[in-house]
Amino acid sequence: METRYNLKSPAVKRLMKEAAELKDPTDHYHAQPLEDNLFEWHFTVRGPPDSDFDGGIYHGRIVLPPEYPMKPPSIILLTANGRFEVGKKICLSISGHHPETWQPSWSIRTALLAIIGFMPTKGEGAIGSLDYTPEERRALAKKSQDFCCEACGVSMKEALLPLTSESSSSQADKEAKELARQISFKAEVSSSKKSIAESSNTSGLNHSSTLPEPTQDNIDRAFQDLTTSAMSENQNNSATPNQEHAQPYVAGETRGANQTLLQPLCGRTSLLLLNKPPAQRKHRRRRWAGQLESQRVSHIYKKNHDVTKTWKGKPEQLLRVDDHDFTMRPAFGGPAIPVGVDVQVESLDSISEVDMDFTMTLYLRHYWKDERLSFPSTTNKSMTFDGRLVKKIWVPDVFFVHSKRSFIHDTTTDNIMLRVFPDGHVLYSMRITVTAMCNMDFSRFPLDTQTCSLELESYAYTDEDLMLYWKNGNESLKTDEKISLSQFLIQKFHTTSRLAFYSSTGWYNRLYINFTLRRHIFFFLLQTYFPATLMVMLSWVSFWIDRRAVPARVSLGITTVLTMSTIITGVNASMPRVSYIKAVDIYLWVSFVFVFLSVLEYAAVNYLTTVQERKERKLRERFSCSCGLPHTTMMLDGNYSESDANSLAGYTRSQTVTEEEKQEKIMVHLAMSNESNSSRKRRLGSHVGQRIMQNTHAIDKYSRLIFPGTYILFNLIYWSVFS
Repeated sequence: METRYNLKSPAVKRLMKEAAELKDPTDHYHAQPLEDNLFEWHFTVRGPPDSDFDGGIYHGRIVLPPEYPMKPPSIILLTANGRFEVGKKICLSISGHHPETWQPSWSIRTALLAIIGFMPTKGEGAIGSLDYTPEERRALAKKSQDFCCEACGVSMKEALLPLTSESSSSQADKEAKELARQISFKAEVSSSKKSIAESSNTSGLNHSSTLPEPTQDNIDRAFQDLTTSAMSENQNNSATPNQEHAQPYVAGETRGANQTLLQPLCGRTSLLLLNKPPAQRKHRRRRWAGQLESQRVSHIYKKNHDVTKTWKGKPEQLLRVDDHDFTMRPAFGGPAIPVGVDVQVESLDSISEVDMDFTMTLYLRHYWKDERLSFPSTTNKSMTFDGRLVKKIWVPDVFFVHSKRSFIHDTTTDNIMLRVFPDGHVLYSMRITVTAMCNMDFSRFPLDTQTCSLELESYAYTDEDLMLYWKNGNESLKTDEKISLSQFLIQKFHTTSRLAFYSSTGWYNRLYINFTLRRHIFFFLLQTYFPATLMVMLSWVSFWIDRRAVPARVSLGITTVLTMSTIITGVNASMPRVSYIKAVDIYLWVSFVFVFLSVLEYAAVNYLTTVQERKERKLRERFSCSCGLPHTTMMLDGNYSESDANSLAGYTRSQTVTEEEKQEKIMVHLAMSNESNSSRKRRLGSHVGQRIMQNTHAIDKYSRLIFPGTYILFNLIYWSVFS
């Protein structure tokens, strides 16, 4: 069991400690948690000796809240006994009906002793109490020994240790009596301060009802005098018989504006007993009534009465919440309870590609029927409550599958609404913001379309206990027309449902809120595609720059390469690290290749130019003597242009050359005298390739056409495939 609970929880630590302490049964009580639920215990107690319950062995349940021991447990008897109702939460000052009297120092052992101690006392109208005759209680006590619990399998004949003659007046029995007396007194003091005096209307207070209400100060002074006198008389008569079994009561304090609260715990009608004989109690009521009357007479001359501040009394409770066990679902043990759901999406707050999630604010509404909440109504109008009632009744345990974070809005109070109809139909609405996972496919990013889902499911109840369904089909999902996102266009909202299977727990109904998002491309055109295209076009400018301008062409090429690298890095920084290629990666990397090839193109041109100049120098040195033209540059096959001839060093000493001389020098052809015609024909086949290699300026000319044409073809194919 330890592996199923958070061992750091104070409640779990406390319960495990108490389970170890109560592991071994005694002759008066025994309690242990269920094997599959640490917060539900089954207990067995022996009826107190020398009472109507002597010889009886009684079994029951203790349901503990998650906040235990800061909040009290709920106690339910499972064995008929004639003092407490079976299968109903009983009202004790140590039970969940009175958290104001509970003390965290009390334990489950304290609750067991309190049950034993309270059994001989009178019910007096308390919730879950009975007042059977002594004969009926003795008969039930004998019958209780044959009881066997179906939930825990405990038989009453074997639950406790045998009761011996020495244990009849054991320490546990004495502790139970003393604890019951102390707890009863504490509970009545606390509850009398919170109840309305009804029985006082039959005493001397009736004749003063026509007078104005007394002030708070006057009532407090009269109450102090009364209680002081009562306590002094009680001390004088402390030796009267049967004082140990008397039920102590105290008067209450005022509540609301001007009324006195005097009603004891759990609807008891006794008032101001204070261990007095009837004559003394009657005299005390006259004294109290006289004091109130005198105070009201003096008050009428001080201030006019404001009827708008008068407490009219507690209205009749229509919802019998305390009469039922709401820890179980409606129609427990029967068919699955249908729970309808509808959702109104208020906003889609954000979509995160990096975290692959979305944030949505919505109104989640549940519809079901719980006959335990039905109430009589002549107008057939519903009653609306806030979140405080939700903690007292059963509500569906719907949660969001694959959610990362979620919360219910609490400004200015919890945004929860509960509406109950007379026939038991319930509407339960909440305003929730949830962040859930969305599995996105970025293979076509940023030209992609994403489909995300918000999944709802019951956490504890399988399809055999709870049937979750969309109340009105696709009409169950409504959205605000003003919902919009900066990067996405919301194309479609729709609902689906299917069963989800868990190997260890079973099948569950699951509801889906599906919505389709199409990404806006214009942002990425401005931030990614246009800058990348301009960098590629800028790299083409080097084809029109003179090949001898090395600094200009090199700096332009390096700048475009670095700019493309920055663009690629910026795009990937805002994307998840996926292991596949995205559409934007294809475009950016192809653009990067074009820029890089433009740099390689100039490297090739510069290298071939250097190689050609070396060959020309060697030829110039070899044929300078035989030609008789020491300052004339030899031209091969007339491949150089007119400007190249002027730019070569050593062509002529003079800076100005006549057109006729220039043509003669350009057309000089050097050939060996023994070269035959056949050798010339063999070299004609490689003439075209040599021309390109020798004339490096031609590479730039061809690049001016090939690079733009290829890039345009790539764009046509890219946008036709991904758009």
